[in-house]
Amino acid sequence: MSGEHGKIKVLMVGGLPPDLQSVRGGVEAVILNLFAGFSSLPDVTVVNVAFEKGIQQQRVVKFSEKARVYFLPFRSRFPLVDYFVNQQPLRKIIKDENPDVIHIQESEPHLLRFLNYPKHNIIVTQHGIMSEELKYAKGVKEKLKFLFKTWVERFVFPRFKNVIFISNYNKHLFTGQLTNFRIIYNPVNPIFFQERPAREHATNSIIYVGVINRRKNIGIILDTLYKLKQAGIIFRLHVVGGYKEQTFEKEVMRWVRQLDLAGQIVFHGWLKQEEILSVYDQCEYFVLPSRQETLPMSVAEAMALGKIVIATDVGAISEMFHDKSTGFLFNRDEVDHLARLLRELSNHSMPEMKNQIRQEALEKFNPVEVARQTAEFYRTVICHKL
Repeated sequence: MSGEHGKIKVLMVGGLPPDLQSVRGGVEAVILNLFAGFSSLPDVTVVNVAFEKGIQQQRVVKFSEKARVYFLPFRSRFPLVDYFVNQQPLRKIIKDENPDVIHIQESEPHLLRFLNYPKHNIIVTQHGIMSEELKYAKGVKEKLKFLFKTWVERFVFPRFKNVIFISNYNKHLFTGQLTNFRIIYNPVNPIFFQERPAREHATNSIIYVGVINRRKNIGIILDTLYKLKQAGIIFRLHVVGGYKEQTFEKEVMRWVRQLDLAGQIVFHGWLKQEEILSVYDQCEYFVLPSRQETLPMSVAEAMALGKIVIATDVGAISEMFHDKSTGFLFNRDEVDHLARLLRELSNHSMPEMKNQIRQEALEKFNPVEVARQTAEFYRTVICHKL
């Protein structure tokens, strides 16, 4: 084991796709962005364990000189069974790597794999709030899945005593007793902080990035565009992301036709993060109308680019920027509120505000700073254990 002031070896546990270039955000992006941040720290190395249903045998992928990923196949097609029976390869990796800390990137069912492990050097980062997401689950299968995750969140998660919360919102909802904790915001991919070449973009241009589902509430943007169009104000919308539910895709496209908005909207589908940048270059505003969020990565990425964020006041979004100073909040499901904000912002250029937005993003979501804070917390846990 490394000491309090020596080098730290971290074994991280969290989902990643076998093709690391196909990450679409969420926890997957957080892990890779942390890898990037740790690369600047000379005293931290990390290996990540990802359980993957789509592979047949164990493999190891090298991300960098200081980061590797173990991909372990599920041994049962029933995840709940696999959480308990697929222990041998995990134990072998832990024994071989001999990490100073184990960092679990999700307070969800994978915690069941660690119920019988000593918890003094295990750290958990809670990302989504399952009890909140359960409220928006549709269909029996999805509701049962989130009921189970909520049960794990309620009764298993509190048994782990070293926790990184990604927001004060997360911390306030925690029900357990903590030994060590810290609030550390999620890191953004460094490419979003790089200076972009000046480019002409259309005025009144909006971008939405993320999965397209009912919880994300893209319909309110459509209703707002229609309302503004009736008043003679035209906004163009770029949608980057995809659907998980085909019936909802048909519903959205029917909505677009009924409101006669096809000429104002471009659906790009899923893009790699580098490709998203070229779409961002065409837009002034980022809009997120979700009914529920925790700390959305898409908001942090837009801020890193200096885009003006307009988002619902839910979850921890109000912690990400200062309302009316470095972004704008609107009330959930209120078309009139969103329309009023866009009408007021229409055809305005605010370079000073955009600089302030980028500065706030650097302070909160810079991967090097996030990695440094995370390494400090690792040392706190190691010191407490010693």
